[in-house]
Amino acid sequence: MSYLARIDKAAIHKESQMAQLLLASPHQGDLETLAAAVMSVIGETSETLKTARESGNRTRLVLRSDTATIMLAKSCTPLGAERFSRALDPFSTAAERAALVAIIGHHEAFVTLKLRPDAYQKITAPELLYLGVSEINRLVKPLGVLWGPNRRLHHGAGLPIIPKGQAPMQLLLAPCIRNVGPRRHAVLHFSGAHSALGFGLELQLASLDQDTAITAGLAFASACRTEKTTLVGRSFCHDGLTFRIAHASDGARVTLIPLNPAMSGTIAITPDVNEAKTAA
Repeated sequence: MSYLARIDKAAIHKESQMAQLLLASPHQGDLETLAAAVMSVIGETSETLKTARESGNRTRLVLRSDTATIMLAKSCTPLGAERFSRALDPFSTAAERAALVAIIGHHEAFVTLKLRPDAYQKITAPELLYLGVSEINRLVKPLGVLWGPNRRLHHGAGLPIIPKGQAPMQLLLAPCIRNVGPRRHAVLHFSGAHSALGFGLELQLASLDQDTAITAGLAFASACRTEKTTLVGRSFCHDGLTFRIAHASDGARVTLIPLNPAMSGTIAITPDVNEAKTAA
């Protein structure tokens, strides 16, 4: 199965995705106002808000339209500490971590947005969620956003920008270092890859520095998602480095192994075979 075929089956396109916006004080406005803003930014009209409403009260509202199923909720209490167990980027600077810890400590309430695209929509769930969160950000000015697709905490104004039709990998994958095997080799593991790509993704660090390894892993993931292309061959080149692409026997995981220059190969990006046949 090609990378694209696996990505087409990946859960990130169809599953519900959630984000929680952390507030300094409880949101005093009504959920209908937030819902109208979300509906507008995802291409629905104000009339849709009336017909899409399934259930709701002062603290929770559920809508179902042709574009998506939307759930909005607000709470007057902080999120529990267990929700932040993986929220801090292990590769952030001390200052960045201190700022995020302060957000966790100072927030007193939160708003939850949960979205699931209609099965026929081409836009992925994270991309749809990003549109909704961006609009709510403008209205409620949160301290921070706990971004569900990779469970990472971002400063309120610090979410990476999503180009139209393409979610950046840093909003889908969460890299962390694990020690594996009898010799406890250091491996960069990308949490969220199975949902986003259809397979797990790891990169052996060897002598690479962390920043280089993270950039290369995210670049590989982005290349796998490139529209109408399929990665072929057994190696991947990025920024002068070459990695061997090793597949687990069950196909559930891909490991990138850095090669020295004498062992370098190439990566080939070619039109997808099925797309070529269709075009013909």
